[in-house]
Amino acid sequence: MRALTFLLLLAGLSLQAQVQTPATFAEALAQLQAAEAAGDVQLIRTALYQVGRFKDAAVVELLAGYLTHADTNLRYAAINALQTNASDDAVAVLRATWLGNDATLSSQALRCLSILGRGYSLEEMLPLLSETASHRYAADAIAALGGLESFQALFASLVPVPPIELRSAEDKAAQGRNSHGLKLLKAYQPTEPAPWLLESCFTKKSPIYITENGLTLLIHWKWADAAETAAGYTKAKLPGLRAAGCELLGEVGAAEFDAELAKCTKDKDPSVALAAGRALGSTDTAAARKALKKLLKKREWELRAIAVHSLGRYRDPALLEDLSECLDDKAWQVQVAAIKAVGNIPAPEAVEALIAQLDKTEARMHFEVVLALKRLTGEDVGEAAQDWNNWWQYRKDGFVFPDEEARVATGAALPPATRERGSYYGTEIVSNRVCFLVDISGSMSGQLRGTEYTGIKLDVAKSELIKAIEGLPKSAFFNIILFDNGTQPWQGQLTRATPASLADARTFIEACSPRGGTNIYDPLEEALLDDTVDTIYLLTDGSPGSGKYTAADDILREVAKINAVRNIQINTINFAGNAQLLKALADQNSGVYVNID
Repeated sequence: MRALTFLLLLAGLSLQAQVQTPATFAEALAQLQAAEAAGDVQLIRTALYQVGRFKDAAVVELLAGYLTHADTNLRYAAINALQTNASDDAVAVLRATWLGNDATLSSQALRCLSILGRGYSLEEMLPLLSETASHRYAADAIAALGGLESFQALFASLVPVPPIELRSAEDKAAQGRNSHGLKLLKAYQPTEPAPWLLESCFTKKSPIYITENGLTLLIHWKWADAAETAAGYTKAKLPGLRAAGCELLGEVGAAEFDAELAKCTKDKDPSVALAAGRALGSTDTAAARKALKKLLKKREWELRAIAVHSLGRYRDPALLEDLSECLDDKAWQVQVAAIKAVGNIPAPEAVEALIAQLDKTEARMHFEVVLALKRLTGEDVGEAAQDWNNWWQYRKDGFVFPDEEARVATGAALPPATRERGSYYGTEIVSNRVCFLVDISGSMSGQLRGTEYTGIKLDVAKSELIKAIEGLPKSAFFNIILFDNGTQPWQGQLTRATPASLADARTFIEACSPRGGTNIYDPLEEALLDDTVDTIYLLTDGSPGSGKYTAADDILREVAKINAVRNIQINTINFAGNAQLLKALADQNSGVYVNID
């Protein structure tokens, strides 16, 4: 019996290997027939895909026959194989299937047509934009057509929705359609759409949501010709429009409107003042410097932090005195901003100011000073003030600062794990105020096949998280946010690492199970907006598929906007997820990227 089982396994493996590499249509057809004879649905699906690669006249007829197969998986496979074939005859069959009576196959055929960008007209797609079931594929199909007319159709499909707290289930669905539509619109080349938006979306009769969507797109494209329009919106009645006007001016770097931005730094709405302060960092004028220096004296730490952040972008030694004073600010967020800003200025006084901070700082703040010194000098002298002092006294005369490319990489490694502090995936947790974000989506039920960590992904994540929190010092505060389509925080705020809280957190961790999709932005935002958090660890195995933002560019932009004020370190752990996004999140936020699988 064992011998027979082994022979059958070898036969199956041999057949699968053959299906993968047919050289001709005849070979692909023979492999399909062999898979049919074996009754293996997976092999048949693979063989259908291989058949679809060939342009032989018999291919489309053969694949069309599978559209009535009893097995749903094989009907889907035939649809996908027709898309792979992409001949005019295949497109005709896909079109007929889309217009047929089988609703499930119809949507799959429309998906394939939208990918091919053929077999339909704009007029046919327009009615489908208003239907929940077909909206995504119809929008994709319209975007695939390209051109101004398709852009206008997609833009017209955006609808107003109430604020988040007032949204019904229907409103949430509409917002989901809006998000997908905006994602497609941002992908257009702006040469034609941007001028049309400027002409059409910013009149006195334009509804507010139209204007907001227009500004969103112009901000994304950094459309320089929109500067005058943006300057006009800095005087709008609604704070949201004023903030968007400031943001657009910052994206295009329109120095001629610095006076308008300077006025907005005095706005009563903090979101507008922050947007203006952030925008002033894109220009370097006397008006910009004067306005930002005034913000350094503000009572609100958020305004001081954004002023330091923006002044730091100038990298001017003449600003060192102002920035160095902020190293001892009462708010740690301002201190971190100052450490980064001083660390961006290649001057001996900057090195000396940072070395002087080493004996004044601990935990996350100490890490930031050491990291700033490494980046500034291109040297790794360790973590002790005395070591840096000795090195600098020996090297400071005639010291040549390295250029930006030669400096130590932004994603510098965290210290290795020690006995004194907790560790997480081999690196020391340097913070006393840390929030762990852990993916519990359905894909976390899969296997992890790394060299050091193996097993079910969520089981590994649970085990390592429990080890991490139990290794925290008693002085540390922590929180945990689990996420799938939504978020599930353990506590509403950071909690001290006492025996009781650790036991409760362990129970919370052990009770979770994999489910749902992957929402990366919302848990990040939730942790970033907690004033007590200074360090985040984000673990995921997927790409964002739900949440307020799902496009990587949008997530990075929105996190950067928040973190220009918050200055929270974001470390990322990748369980075979979106490596590009996770690396960028860590690199742009003083964090470390760890790849596990």
